[in-house]
Amino acid sequence: MRIYGLPRSGRREELAERAVDFLKRKHDKPFFLNFWIHEPHVPHHPSQASLDLFSDLDERSRVYAAVVFDADQWVGRILDTLKETGLDQNTLVIFSSDNGPAERRDDPNNPLGQYYDMGSTGGLRGHKGLLYDGGVRVPFIVRWPEHVPAGRVDETTVLSAVDLLTTFCAVGGAAIPENYLGEGESILPALEGTS
Repeated sequence: MRIYGLPRSGRREELAERAVDFLKRKHDKPFFLNFWIHEPHVPHHPSQASLDLFSDLDERSRVYAAVVFDADQWVGRILDTLKETGLDQNTLVIFSSDNGPAERRDDPNNPLGQYYDMGSTGGLRGHKGLLYDGGVRVPFIVRWPEHVPAGRVDETTVLSAVDLLTTFCAVGGAAIPENYLGEGESILPALEGTS
């Protein structure tokens, strides 16, 4: 099952519902679930309930906080389902981003109106679309009980999304075809605690 970015219309939480349903139906077999979150990107469509939680913030901060909160609730439902199905201790979960935050700006020519991007590079130079650290260094959070040391922070291992296929094959014990010309390498040792 492949899950793409959230649809531009309709119930935005539908993909989280589909992911939960998938886990409940397929929990007795090995699986791969890729759950893309659209929420940090414009256009933003926060739920009214989440907007109400952040009513004390200015409009830009309120909208961004609300969409991130909505996404957090959906990820929480998926993690809860892993626990309910007994998969939480034997499932590798990775939470990451594809790039740094977008450059904040207002664009009067944009039909969507004001941009609400609020991401921070934490002081790193650059942003989304640039090859400086602010554009390419992103959070990479891994949860895999009994394999990944809890609380460990690795600031020396360099990895890229091209390393994920090789890593997932190593985790699942799958051989990569001989004619595959990928550029990635397995980062499984780093996940398990070796820099």
